[in-house]
Amino acid sequence: MDKYAEYSTSSLKDDSKELRHQIFELRKADAAANAALITELEAERVKVEKEIRSRETAEIAEHKFPVTAVTSGKADNGLAKDMLVAVNQITVFDAGSEASEFVAELYNCYLNYVKGAPGLEPRFIKAAISRLGTDYQRQLLHSGEPPETWDALKSFIETNYSSKMTVYQKMHTLFELDPDHHDWTAYATRLENRINSVFNFVSDTFSKEKGGAQLTAKKLMEVWAVMIFLEKLKDSDDAKAYDYIVGQLDAVWNLNSVVTRAKGYLDRCIRDENLANSTQNGSFFGKAVQKNRSRGQSPKRVVTVTQKQDQKSSEGSKKKNQKHKEFLAWVKQNPGVCYGWAVKKNCRYEEKHGKPCPHSHSDSYTEENALFTQPDFQH
Repeated sequence: MDKYAEYSTSSLKDDSKELRHQIFELRKADAAANAALITELEAERVKVEKEIRSRETAEIAEHKFPVTAVTSGKADNGLAKDMLVAVNQITVFDAGSEASEFVAELYNCYLNYVKGAPGLEPRFIKAAISRLGTDYQRQLLHSGEPPETWDALKSFIETNYSSKMTVYQKMHTLFELDPDHHDWTAYATRLENRINSVFNFVSDTFSKEKGGAQLTAKKLMEVWAVMIFLEKLKDSDDAKAYDYIVGQLDAVWNLNSVVTRAKGYLDRCIRDENLANSTQNGSFFGKAVQKNRSRGQSPKRVVTVTQKQDQKSSEGSKKKNQKHKEFLAWVKQNPGVCYGWAVKKNCRYEEKHGKPCPHSHSDSYTEENALFTQPDFQH
Protein backbone atom coordinates (compact mmCIF):
# COMPACT_ATOMS: atom_id res chain seq x y z
CA MET A 1 0.00 0.00 0.00
CA ASP A 2 1.24 3.49 -0.87
CA LYS A 3 2.35 5.18 2.38
CA TYR A 4 1.09 8.53 1.09
CA ALA A 5 -2.40 7.26 0.24
CA GLU A 6 -3.97 8.43 3.51
CA TYR A 7 -2.66 11.98 3.07
CA SER A 8 -4.37 14.62 0.98
CA THR A 9 -2.52 16.52 -1.72
CA SER A 10 -2.77 19.70 0.34
CA SER A 11 -1.20 17.93 3.34
CA LEU A 12 1.63 16.62 1.18
CA LYS A 13 2.34 20.13 -0.09
CA ASP A 14 2.60 21.33 3.50
CA ASP A 15 4.98 18.46 4.23
CA SER A 16 7.09 19.40 1.21
CA LYS A 17 7.27 23.00 2.37
CA GLU A 18 8.27 21.94 5.90
CA LEU A 19 10.94 19.57 4.59
CA ARG A 20 12.46 22.32 2.46
CA HIS A 21 12.49 24.64 5.46
CA GLN A 22 14.20 22.04 7.68
CA ILE A 23 16.83 21.33 5.04
CA PHE A 24 17.44 25.05 4.61
CA GLU A 25 17.99 25.55 8.35
CA LEU A 26 20.27 22.50 8.63
CA ARG A 27 22.44 23.72 5.76
CA LYS A 28 22.56 27.18 7.27
CA ALA A 29 23.57 25.85 10.69
CA ASP A 30 26.28 23.39 9.64
CA ALA A 31 26.03 21.64 6.29
CA ALA A 32 29.00 19.36 6.93
CA ALA A 33 27.88 18.13 10.35
CA ASN A 34 24.26 17.65 9.22
CA ALA A 35 25.10 16.04 5.88
CA ALA A 36 23.55 12.65 6.70
CA LEU A 37 20.28 14.14 7.98
CA ILE A 38 20.09 16.53 5.03
CA THR A 39 20.48 13.62 2.61
CA GLU A 40 17.69 11.70 4.36
CA LEU A 41 15.31 14.67 4.36
CA GLU A 42 16.16 15.48 0.75
CA ALA A 43 15.29 11.94 -0.31
CA GLU A 44 11.96 12.19 1.52
CA ARG A 45 11.24 15.58 -0.07
CA VAL A 46 11.85 14.16 -3.55
CA LYS A 47 9.41 11.30 -2.88
CA VAL A 48 6.73 13.64 -1.50
CA GLU A 49 6.97 16.03 -4.43
CA LYS A 50 6.97 13.13 -6.88
CA GLU A 51 3.70 11.94 -5.31
CA ILE A 52 2.25 15.47 -5.59
CA ARG A 53 3.13 15.69 -9.29
CA SER A 54 1.73 12.23 -9.89
CA ARG A 55 -1.62 13.19 -8.34
CA GLU A 56 -1.81 16.49 -10.21
CA THR A 57 -1.01 14.73 -13.47
CA ALA A 58 -3.80 12.20 -12.78
CA GLU A 59 -6.25 15.01 -12.05
CA ILE A 60 -5.27 16.76 -15.25
CA ALA A 61 -5.72 13.58 -17.31
CA GLU A 62 -9.11 12.93 -15.70
CA HIS A 63 -10.39 16.41 -16.55
CA LYS A 64 -8.52 16.45 -19.89
CA PHE A 65 -6.68 19.70 -19.11
CA PRO A 66 -3.41 20.49 -20.92
CA VAL A 67 -0.60 19.22 -18.76
CA THR A 68 1.70 22.22 -19.25
CA ALA A 69 -0.97 24.76 -18.38
CA VAL A 70 -1.51 23.55 -14.83
CA THR A 71 1.91 22.15 -13.98
CA SER A 72 3.62 25.46 -14.61
CA GLY A 73 0.97 27.16 -12.51
CA LYS A 74 0.13 25.44 -9.21
CA ALA A 75 3.38 23.62 -8.53
CA ASP A 76 5.75 26.43 -9.46
CA ASN A 77 3.78 29.29 -7.93
CA GLY A 78 3.77 27.76 -4.44
CA LEU A 79 7.47 26.99 -4.64
CA ALA A 80 8.22 30.46 -6.02
CA LYS A 81 6.47 32.11 -3.07
CA ASP A 82 8.50 30.06 -0.60
CA MET A 83 11.67 30.89 -2.51
CA LEU A 84 10.92 34.63 -2.48
CA VAL A 85 10.21 34.56 1.26
CA ALA A 86 13.55 32.83 1.91
CA VAL A 87 15.52 35.24 -0.32
CA ASN A 88 13.90 38.31 1.24
CA GLN A 89 15.10 37.17 4.67
CA ILE A 90 18.72 37.53 3.54
CA THR A 91 20.43 40.71 4.73
CA VAL A 92 21.01 43.29 1.99
CA PHE A 93 24.55 43.08 0.63
CA ASP A 94 26.14 46.52 0.83
CA ALA A 95 29.45 48.20 1.60
CA GLY A 96 31.10 46.47 4.54
CA SER A 97 29.24 43.18 4.00
CA GLU A 98 31.09 39.92 3.48
CA ALA A 99 30.63 38.52 -0.03
CA SER A 100 31.26 34.90 0.96
CA GLU A 101 28.50 35.00 3.60
CA PHE A 102 26.04 36.57 1.16
CA VAL A 103 26.83 33.99 -1.53
CA ALA A 104 26.50 31.14 0.99
CA GLU A 105 22.99 32.27 2.02
CA LEU A 106 21.89 32.64 -1.60
CA TYR A 107 23.31 29.21 -2.39
CA ASN A 108 21.24 27.64 0.40
CA CYS A 109 18.11 29.14 -1.15
CA TYR A 110 19.17 27.93 -4.57
CA LEU A 111 19.67 24.36 -3.36
CA ASN A 112 16.38 24.26 -1.49
CA TYR A 113 14.02 25.94 -3.94
CA VAL A 114 15.57 26.43 -7.37
CA LYS A 115 17.81 23.53 -8.29
CA GLY A 116 15.79 20.94 -10.17
CA ALA A 117 12.76 23.24 -10.48
CA PRO A 118 12.54 24.40 -14.13
CA GLY A 119 11.46 27.99 -14.63
CA LEU A 120 12.38 29.24 -11.14
CA GLU A 121 15.97 30.29 -11.79
CA PRO A 122 15.11 33.60 -13.58
CA ARG A 123 12.83 34.58 -10.66
CA PHE A 124 15.52 33.60 -8.20
CA ILE A 125 18.14 35.71 -10.01
CA LYS A 126 15.86 38.77 -9.95
CA ALA A 127 15.11 38.25 -6.25
CA ALA A 128 18.81 37.79 -5.46
CA ILE A 129 19.76 40.97 -7.32
CA SER A 130 17.16 42.85 -5.29
CA ARG A 131 19.16 41.96 -2.15
CA LEU A 132 22.14 43.92 -3.46
CA GLY A 133 22.64 47.48 -2.28
CA THR A 134 21.55 50.28 -4.62
CA ASP A 135 25.07 51.07 -5.84
CA TYR A 136 25.86 47.41 -6.40
CA GLN A 137 22.64 46.89 -8.36
CA ARG A 138 23.48 49.84 -10.57
CA GLN A 139 26.98 48.50 -11.17
CA LEU A 140 25.66 45.04 -12.04
CA LEU A 141 22.96 46.29 -14.42
CA HIS A 142 25.48 48.48 -16.25
CA SER A 143 28.13 45.76 -16.45
CA GLY A 144 27.20 44.96 -20.05
CA GLU A 145 25.73 41.48 -19.61
CA PRO A 146 23.70 41.16 -16.39
CA PRO A 147 23.85 37.55 -15.10
CA GLU A 148 20.93 35.30 -16.01
CA THR A 149 22.00 32.14 -14.17
CA TRP A 150 23.06 31.37 -10.62
CA ASP A 151 26.61 30.48 -11.68
CA ALA A 152 26.95 33.78 -13.54
CA LEU A 153 25.61 35.80 -10.58
CA LYS A 154 27.86 33.98 -8.12
CA SER A 155 30.89 34.57 -10.34
CA PHE A 156 30.06 38.29 -10.68
CA ILE A 157 29.73 38.79 -6.91
CA GLU A 158 32.90 36.85 -6.06
CA THR A 159 34.93 38.58 -8.78
CA ASN A 160 33.88 42.12 -7.90
CA TYR A 161 33.12 42.08 -4.19
CA SER A 162 35.02 39.19 -2.61
CA SER A 163 37.31 40.04 0.27
CA LYS A 164 40.98 40.48 -0.58
CA MET A 165 41.94 39.15 2.85
CA THR A 166 44.20 36.17 3.29
CA VAL A 167 42.93 32.99 4.93
CA TYR A 168 44.40 34.04 8.28
CA GLN A 169 42.94 37.55 8.16
CA LYS A 170 39.57 35.95 7.44
CA MET A 171 39.98 33.56 10.37
CA HIS A 172 40.84 36.50 12.62
CA THR A 173 37.31 37.88 12.11
CA LEU A 174 36.08 35.08 14.40
CA PHE A 175 37.73 36.90 17.30
CA GLU A 176 36.04 40.19 16.38
CA LEU A 177 32.52 38.96 17.22
CA ASP A 178 31.31 40.09 20.63
CA PRO A 179 28.07 39.20 22.48
CA ASP A 180 25.41 41.89 22.82
CA HIS A 181 24.15 42.51 26.38
CA HIS A 182 24.93 38.95 27.50
CA ASP A 183 22.68 37.46 24.81
CA TRP A 184 24.72 34.28 24.47
CA THR A 185 22.18 32.50 22.30
CA ALA A 186 22.30 35.18 19.63
CA TYR A 187 26.09 35.29 19.93
CA ALA A 188 26.33 31.52 19.43
CA THR A 189 24.14 31.74 16.33
CA ARG A 190 26.21 34.54 14.82
CA LEU A 191 29.41 32.69 15.69
CA GLU A 192 28.19 29.50 13.99
CA ASN A 193 27.27 31.46 10.87
CA ARG A 194 30.65 33.16 10.84
CA ILE A 195 32.48 29.85 11.34
CA ASN A 196 30.61 28.33 8.40
CA SER A 197 31.54 31.33 6.27
CA VAL A 198 35.19 31.17 7.35
CA PHE A 199 35.38 27.42 6.76
CA ASN A 200 33.94 27.77 3.26
CA PHE A 201 36.40 30.56 2.52
CA VAL A 202 39.39 28.57 3.79
CA SER A 203 38.25 25.38 2.05
CA ASP A 204 37.64 27.10 -1.30
CA THR A 205 40.94 28.96 -1.14
CA PHE A 206 42.84 25.77 -0.30
CA SER A 207 41.12 23.92 -3.14
CA LYS A 208 42.06 26.64 -5.64
CA GLU A 209 45.66 26.79 -4.45
CA LYS A 210 46.09 23.00 -4.45
CA GLY A 211 44.43 22.20 -7.77
CA GLY A 212 41.12 20.94 -6.40
CA ALA A 213 42.48 19.08 -3.36
CA GLN A 214 40.17 18.83 -0.36
CA LEU A 215 41.00 20.42 2.99
CA THR A 216 41.49 17.50 5.40
CA ALA A 217 40.93 17.67 9.15
CA LYS A 218 44.70 17.34 9.76
CA LYS A 219 45.49 20.17 7.38
CA LEU A 220 42.79 22.32 8.99
CA MET A 221 44.47 21.81 12.39
CA GLU A 222 47.79 22.88 10.84
CA VAL A 223 46.08 26.02 9.54
CA TRP A 224 44.77 26.72 13.05
CA ALA A 225 48.30 26.26 14.42
CA VAL A 226 49.44 29.02 12.06
CA MET A 227 46.50 31.16 13.21
CA ILE A 228 47.42 30.73 16.90
CA PHE A 229 51.04 31.60 16.14
CA LEU A 230 49.98 34.77 14.29
CA GLU A 231 47.69 35.86 17.14
CA LYS A 232 50.53 35.46 19.66
CA LEU A 233 52.90 37.30 17.34
CA LYS A 234 50.40 40.14 16.89
CA ASP A 235 50.13 40.63 20.67
CA SER A 236 53.90 40.52 21.28
CA ASP A 237 56.67 43.13 21.11
CA ASP A 238 57.39 41.85 17.58
CA ALA A 239 53.96 42.83 16.26
CA LYS A 240 55.61 44.69 13.38
CA ALA A 241 56.50 41.28 11.93
CA TYR A 242 52.81 40.32 12.00
CA ASP A 243 51.84 43.52 10.19
CA TYR A 244 54.44 42.80 7.53
CA ILE A 245 53.77 39.12 6.78
CA VAL A 246 50.02 38.66 7.38
CA GLY A 247 49.09 40.09 3.98
CA GLN A 248 51.58 37.80 2.19
CA LEU A 249 50.27 34.42 3.32
CA ASP A 250 47.91 33.57 0.45
CA ALA A 251 49.74 30.36 -0.45
CA VAL A 252 51.29 29.50 2.93
CA TRP A 253 49.70 26.54 4.71
CA ASN A 254 52.28 25.35 7.26
CA LEU A 255 53.74 26.80 10.44
CA ASN A 256 57.41 26.43 9.50
CA SER A 257 57.03 28.69 6.47
CA VAL A 258 55.30 31.37 8.55
CA VAL A 259 57.95 31.20 11.29
CA THR A 260 60.70 31.50 8.68
CA ARG A 261 59.08 34.60 7.19
CA ALA A 262 58.57 36.24 10.58
CA LYS A 263 62.10 35.47 11.78
CA GLY A 264 63.60 36.62 8.48
CA TYR A 265 61.78 39.94 8.74
CA LEU A 266 62.82 40.50 12.35
CA ASP A 267 66.47 39.61 11.62
CA ARG A 268 66.47 41.97 8.67
CA CYS A 269 64.96 44.78 10.78
CA ILE A 270 67.60 44.37 13.49
CA ARG A 271 70.39 44.29 10.89
CA ASP A 272 69.02 47.36 9.10
CA GLU A 273 68.65 49.26 12.38
CA ASN A 274 72.22 48.43 13.41
CA LEU A 275 73.50 49.41 9.97
CA ALA A 276 71.60 52.70 10.08
CA ASN A 277 72.97 53.50 13.54
CA SER A 278 76.55 52.65 12.63
CA THR A 279 76.33 54.61 9.37
CA GLN A 280 74.88 57.62 11.14
CA ASN A 281 77.52 57.55 13.89
CA GLY A 282 80.31 56.95 11.38
CA SER A 283 79.22 59.91 9.31
CA PHE A 284 79.04 62.15 12.36
CA PHE A 285 82.44 61.17 13.76
CA GLY A 286 83.99 61.34 10.32
CA LYS A 287 82.89 64.94 9.91
CA ALA A 288 84.14 65.84 13.39
CA VAL A 289 87.59 64.36 12.69
CA GLN A 290 87.90 66.07 9.32
CA LYS A 291 86.86 69.42 10.82
CA ASN A 292 89.45 69.21 13.60
CA ARG A 293 92.21 68.09 11.24
CA SER A 294 91.49 71.00 8.92
CA ARG A 295 92.15 73.33 11.89
CA GLY A 296 95.33 71.53 12.83
CA GLN A 297 93.75 70.07 15.99
CA SER A 298 93.72 66.50 17.21
CA PRO A 299 90.25 64.95 17.09
CA LYS A 300 88.28 65.21 20.31
CA ARG A 301 86.76 62.15 21.86
CA VAL A 302 82.98 62.33 21.56
CA VAL A 303 81.18 61.10 24.68
CA THR A 304 77.50 60.18 24.51
CA VAL A 305 74.95 60.77 27.28
CA THR A 306 74.94 57.07 28.11
CA GLN A 307 78.72 57.01 28.40
CA LYS A 308 78.63 60.02 30.76
CA GLN A 309 76.08 58.27 32.96
CA ASP A 310 78.25 55.13 33.03
CA GLN A 311 81.28 57.20 34.04
CA LYS A 312 79.40 58.85 36.92
CA SER A 313 78.10 55.49 38.09
CA SER A 314 81.60 54.02 38.01
CA GLU A 315 83.08 56.94 39.98
CA GLY A 316 80.30 56.68 42.58
CA SER A 317 80.94 52.95 43.01
CA LYS A 318 84.67 53.52 43.55
CA LYS A 319 83.98 56.20 46.18
CA LYS A 320 81.46 53.97 47.95
CA ASN A 321 83.86 51.01 48.00
CA GLN A 322 86.62 53.18 49.46
CA LYS A 323 84.40 54.42 52.32
CA HIS A 324 83.23 50.88 52.98
CA LYS A 325 86.84 49.78 53.37
CA GLU A 326 87.40 52.61 55.86
CA PHE A 327 84.36 51.49 57.86
CA LEU A 328 85.60 47.88 57.98
CA ALA A 329 88.95 49.12 59.27
CA TRP A 330 87.17 51.07 62.05
CA VAL A 331 85.16 47.95 62.98
CA LYS A 332 88.35 45.92 63.44
CA GLN A 333 89.75 48.63 65.69
CA ASN A 334 86.61 48.74 67.88
CA PRO A 335 85.54 45.11 68.50
CA GLY A 336 83.36 45.79 71.54
CA VAL A 337 81.27 48.55 70.00
CA CYS A 338 77.55 48.20 69.22
CA TYR A 339 77.51 48.86 65.50
CA GLY A 340 73.81 49.73 65.39
CA TRP A 341 74.35 52.44 68.02
CA ALA A 342 77.64 53.60 66.55
CA VAL A 343 76.26 54.09 63.06
CA LYS A 344 72.55 54.83 63.43
CA LYS A 345 72.11 55.59 67.13
CA ASN A 346 69.55 52.80 67.08
CA CYS A 347 70.24 49.52 68.89
CA ARG A 348 67.57 46.80 68.46
CA TYR A 349 69.42 44.04 70.32
CA GLU A 350 67.06 44.04 73.33
CA GLU A 351 64.00 44.15 71.03
CA LYS A 352 65.19 41.08 69.15
CA HIS A 353 66.78 39.02 71.95
CA GLY A 354 64.82 40.08 75.05
CA LYS A 355 67.88 41.13 77.06
CA PRO A 356 70.11 44.24 77.27
CA CYS A 357 72.75 44.79 74.59
CA PRO A 358 76.19 43.61 75.88
CA HIS A 359 78.12 45.96 73.57
CA SER A 360 79.35 49.49 74.18
CA HIS A 361 77.13 52.47 73.24
CA SER A 362 79.81 55.09 73.87
CA ASP A 363 81.61 55.32 70.55
CA SER A 364 80.01 56.59 67.34
CA TYR A 365 81.06 56.30 63.75
CA THR A 366 80.93 59.36 61.48
CA GLU A 367 77.54 60.07 59.93
CA GLU A 368 79.10 60.30 56.51
CA ASN A 369 80.12 56.65 56.59
CA ALA A 370 76.84 55.44 58.10
CA LEU A 371 75.57 55.04 54.52
CA PHE A 372 77.81 52.03 54.12
CA THR A 373 76.61 50.01 57.11
CA GLN A 374 76.00 46.42 56.05
CA PRO A 375 73.26 44.10 57.44
CA ASP A 376 75.96 41.75 58.76
CA PHE A 377 76.95 44.39 61.32
CA GLN A 378 73.46 44.73 62.80
CA HIS A 379 72.69 42.40 65.72
